Amino acid sequence: MILYHFWGQWFTFIICLALLFLTIEDLYQQQAHSNYLWPINLLLYIQKYNCVSFYLLISISLLSWWLIVYRKALGSGDYPILILLLLDLSYIQFAWAILLATGLAFFFFFKIPHQPRIAFIPFLSFSWLIIKLFT
Repeated sequence: MILYHFWGQWFTFIICLALLFLTIEDLYQQQAHSNYLWPINLLLYIQKYNCVSFYLLISISLLSWWLIVYRKALGSGDYPILILLLLDLSYIQFAWAILLATGLAFFFFFKIPHQPRIAFIPFLSFSWLIIKLFT
């Protein structure tokens, strides 16, 4: 049913498949080869370009790289997915997606305490899917 819903929107369907692949890869290997999302991000940026999105993109990029490089709180595979969510969703939807993904990750982390690090890409993908289906 989900695949039928996205079939009419080919670009959304491609994003859905890419996020599904990255989710499975991150769950089983604790790493994600998300470099192939950059062409998708570039197409989304060209499609939705404006000055505000550029400044927000720079702000989110700097914050993400600070969390990846200095804090080691995010993996480098999470960065292209955050940019994808920022470019594909509206600003309010992006905020809700981050809030939902973080809340689900906290719930999962405290429910299953034996894992020192959890994969964040499945939570980002799930929140993107929920936002796309219900808005």
